[in-house]
Order: sequence, then structure tokens, then C-alpha cells
Amino acid sequence: MDASELGMTQEEMAERVIDRIAEKAMRTCGILYDPDDEESTEVDTRLAQRLDAAINARIDADVKVAAAKVFMPAVETRVFQTTNMWGESTGDVATFTEHIIAKANAYMAEKVDKNGKAKKKGDSYQWIGIRTRLEDAIHRLLHDPLKEAMSIVVKTNAAAFLESVQKVAKDSLAQTNLKISTTVKTQD
Repeated sequence: MDASELGMTQEEMAERVIDRIAEKAMRTCGILYDPDDEESTEVDTRLAQRLDAAINARIDADVKVAAAKVFMPAVETRVFQTTNMWGESTGDVATFTEHIIAKANAYMAEKVDKNGKAKKKGDSYQWIGIRTRLEDAIHRLLHDPLKEAMSIVVKTNAAAFLESVQKVAKDSLAQTNLKISTTVKTQD
């Protein structure tokens, strides 16, 4: 059968066959395409999900390889040095890792107020540095939850505690009364 017998040219026939093959392939991959609207709609299929997972895994692997080749050597060999306002070297040379460690140590050693806030520029009036940021973090993680737990324990056991205190007080008073004897003598 010839394309002219169907009322179309050879090019039109090839274009329709290609469009049909592409549409079938896209359906298999989970994409529905309407040539009239020129929009595609994704449909989750097992094949599409497997393809997405495989593509994402490949991208992640390629990014890791690229980071290992490009980024990590740049980070490991990068050095920092403090300079003055004219760009003249004034401080010690440090690698990127040493620089990050020094910044983290300085951050954790910075004084903070009772609310855990560091002193801001121009905030000197009535600001008092109580403890370091690390001490404040430990305080907030340990002290506050323990205080709350103790408060709950006291509230739930207050009645039993008061009964125990009253019993001990009564027993102590009874013991004291036995030890103290009062005698009354009359003079004749």
C-alpha cells in the first residue's frame, strides 16, 4: 500500500507514524500528550516511577562524584588569613576546616543574656552577659525540663507530702509532750 492511496504524501505518512510511536512511548513512560492543547499530563505508572528513581539515583551519584572531584579539594586547600583594611596580612593562616572550627568555638563561647540573646551592636545599656551560649544551651536542655518535671511531681504528690509532714509533726509533738511532764505542787 502506498501513501498516495491513503490521500497523503510520504512525508505526512512518516510524520504520523513518528507521532504515533512517540505518543505510545510517552504513554508507557507515564506522560499523556494532547497535541491539540500542546500540554502534557503526567500519570504515575510503575515504569515512570522506576525511571524517576533511577534518574534521581544517577543524578545524586553524579553530584557526589563532582563534589568529591571539585568541591572537596577546593575546601581542603582553601586558606584564610586575617587582613587589615588595606588588605595586608595580619593574622595566622588557617584552612577552611580550621576556620569553621574557630568560628564555631567563638560562637559557642560568646556571652549571652538570660534570654539566650547575644549582645547586639549599640546594645550596651542594661545588657548583662550571664553565661556562654554553650552553657545556655545546656541550661535550656537540662534545667528547664527538670524544673517542669519537678513542678509536676510536687503538684501531683503535694497532698501525700502534706500528710507525711503533718504525721511527722504530730509524732514529734507527742514525743515532746511525753518528755516534758508538768507537775503542780501546792503549798500548805
